[in-house]
Amino acid sequence: MAFDAGDLPRGNWKWLMAFTTLFLFRYVRSVVNTIAFYCAKPTPIPLNPTYKSSDVTVIICTLDILNDIFFETVESVLAHPIHFLILSIASSKAGSQIPEFRAKYPDPRIKIIHTNVINKREQCVAAWQHVQTEIIAMVDDHCFWSSNTKFIPAILAPFEDPTTGAVTSVIEVRHMSHPTGSWCGFWNYLGMTYLVRRTREYLATNTIDGGLCTVPGRWSAFRSSILKDPDFIHHFLNEYLFFGLIGPLNVDEDKCVTRWIMRRGWTARIQTAPESRVETILGEYPKFIEQCIRWTRTTYRSEPRNLVMGYGMLWVSYPWTVYSHSIYGFFRFSLFYEVAMFWMLHRGLPAQWIVLACCSLAVWIVAMKFLKLYPHFKKHPEDIVYFPAGLLFAAMCSFLKIWVWFTLWDISWGRVKNALKLEAEERDVDHCLKKSKAE
Repeated sequence: MAFDAGDLPRGNWKWLMAFTTLFLFRYVRSVVNTIAFYCAKPTPIPLNPTYKSSDVTVIICTLDILNDIFFETVESVLAHPIHFLILSIASSKAGSQIPEFRAKYPDPRIKIIHTNVINKREQCVAAWQHVQTEIIAMVDDHCFWSSNTKFIPAILAPFEDPTTGAVTSVIEVRHMSHPTGSWCGFWNYLGMTYLVRRTREYLATNTIDGGLCTVPGRWSAFRSSILKDPDFIHHFLNEYLFFGLIGPLNVDEDKCVTRWIMRRGWTARIQTAPESRVETILGEYPKFIEQCIRWTRTTYRSEPRNLVMGYGMLWVSYPWTVYSHSIYGFFRFSLFYEVAMFWMLHRGLPAQWIVLACCSLAVWIVAMKFLKLYPHFKKHPEDIVYFPAGLLFAAMCSFLKIWVWFTLWDISWGRVKNALKLEAEERDVDHCLKKSKAE
């Protein structure tokens, strides 16, 4: 029997119109971003560049300088002819590690700054004061630069545009080669696909209108004049939430820098050249869940502020970025949208068409989710076994976001909290040992 739309009652039309509106809101963005992602092109390396490797100072903020992952990070940076590598370390534990680290890495390009206060923003500012080069590269202590000799030239290429204030590149999560189908392999898969999706969205908006919702805190390069600006430093160290009731913040520093750059008329660029790829480590249980919670809190704390303090006046310059991140990203509840679309079809269509329509919608939803992760599966086809479980985790995150709404005032950084707890335990142990010796 043919379906005649004219035979639908008025009430059914309302449900179908609601379905169409929600479907377009949910998927126009995805389709456009997918097309833009594949249209992204790298910034070419100039023959006579304005900036060279010697114009770059690298800064790494960390709490522990004696571990293999940090050693690999340092070595990946020192493999390039940078001007200086400044290590801004915090905690009493890290301070005691300096002599051993110096013995392992006597490279004169390394400068170490130490403080007992565990606060990343203060660590950053302390390091910026020692920079004398035009470019500052901020690197997390578990990110690894490419060994390609064109890495830094590729990163510096976008700075040829005098309006470019920040540059980052494609960041990939290291595949840890856990046994296929294992628990650890699943969490590594979640970490890898998280950055695949984020890279896709960032590249899409950067390609469409030049916007970038967040200059990644994992690794980015900046003009020194931006980060060393006294006005910015004051703002950076004195950022508060909820009308000044909570703060100063230690978290969300990447959003703070991004807002400042956008409000001052600078642009941020993503270099997609293969030589500029950076690798990181992500996806460990239960740490990854804690990171997801912190990232979600950052989104809900920052996007409304972006609209008011930054992007609100940038609709003309970055309309797609504002819509795709500051608007849609704030209402990203995929599971609830999908359930609502199935319900609307059920209420709006004749009984004989419901099954076919719902099956078609289900295929579309799964296909779109797979398409977002296609770059990962193309590279690691064995990870396809994690795809169904990954869908369940994504569904769980929709409920997680609701809980996050009621904990936005929590501005703790899990790693810092654990470090402080460990230091407190070590102090207790030392106290007990001294007390027992005295007795």
